[in-house]
Amino acid sequence: MNQMRSDAAAVSASGKLYVSGGFNGNEVLQTVEVYSLATNSWTEVANLPSPRSGHCMLLYDPHTMIVLGGFNGDDRLTSVCTWKIGHLSWSEDEPPMKSKRSNFSACFFDDKLVVAGGYSVSSTISGVEK
Repeated sequence: MNQMRSDAAAVSASGKLYVSGGFNGNEVLQTVEVYSLATNSWTEVANLPSPRSGHCMLLYDPHTMIVLGGFNGDDRLTSVCTWKIGHLSWSEDEPPMKSKRSNFSACFFDDKLVVAGGYSVSSTISGVEK
């Protein structure tokens, strides 16, 4: 990667690896990098709408990614944003999660986005959101 990062999120799409956000030891990142196995190289693509670490990133369909939740350095997030591969910017038109959370798990189950666990403002979360 061009930037070192921890607590980032990643997804594989169209034979490439997309890595978003994270923490570089000094600040929370909003950059997104894509790795091409064919060229063995990393390039930056459209930045996330805001910095976040400890978030989740999922592939909604072969051309659309979803990023949700995380921590921006000051607060846990409820926001959900989408990006169509190749577009210049992310969209924040999706409804937010009910609870602020970072460091959680998410997946699609029975065609629904399901979020489980994580860390909220001051405690660990045991609940699930659909």
